[in-house]
Amino acid sequence: MVEERIADYAVGSPARLALNVLAHKWTLLIVLALKAGAMRFSDLPRRVPGVTPQVLSDSLRELSATESCVEGISAKFRRAWSTA
Repeated sequence: MVEERIADYAVGSPARLALNVLAHKWTLLIVLALKAGAMRFSDLPRRVPGVTPQVLSDSLRELSATESCVEGISAKFRRAWSTA
């Protein structure tokens, strides 16, 4: 039974990939902020106090690569980020 649970987190498994992304210090906070709806890059630091622009940019790029969030065009903003 324990072996089955460990296998669920094997390298390359969906659970392992998700944990690798969310394990970053800021990523989960950024995802939670985006759950409120699409917002501009410049609005995110107010929702995630303490995050630097470089870390925010890197985190959004990583989330976008894993299709956890998307950058797109919205009616309210010219360019906005939102969760996928």
